[in-house]
Amino acid sequence: LFSQILGAVGTAHAAGILHRDIKPAKVLLTSQGDTVIAKVADFGIAKFGRTSQEAWGGTPTVSGYLAPEQITDSATFTRQADIFALGALLYELVGGKPAFPGTDLRGLLDATASGAFTPLSVHAPSTPRRIIEVVERALDLDTQARFDDVEGFAHALGIPVNIVPPPEGVAFVPP
Repeated sequence: LFSQILGAVGTAHAAGILHRDIKPAKVLLTSQGDTVIAKVADFGIAKFGRTSQEAWGGTPTVSGYLAPEQITDSATFTRQADIFALGALLYELVGGKPAFPGTDLRGLLDATASGAFTPLSVHAPSTPRRIIEVVERALDLDTQARFDDVEGFAHALGIPVNIVPPPEGVAFVPP
């Protein structure tokens, strides 16, 4: 399922679209026969740009999946913020609990901005060390330490990812 989630976000990134609000409520599950399919939904606050390296301003939503840089400077948003959210999502999928649970808004924001999360091994002690390291890298406070893209994230996990590039000559970026 996480491979499908990475593929959806990677396809959006390839088209110059950043989701900006990845969290469990935005992942829909459906089935096709006996196969469960994950779909990433609600691109309502997504931003479009000429490349996925550009930064965009705007008001993000507040959740335990918000990247620390969005808390300190919401005018900056790159795909590394989506990578952070994907790391928080994987943490919860593996550990069964949110990485940044916070009991109130201030607690949630402080925990996220300081990178204060319980090690994944506490919630899921049998998790392979490699998976723990991948999650920790995705949740790194330093955007440069995170994965450059979802392909790198998938490669580190050892899972395939299907990213569909935009068709040649089709512009997804508003004029």
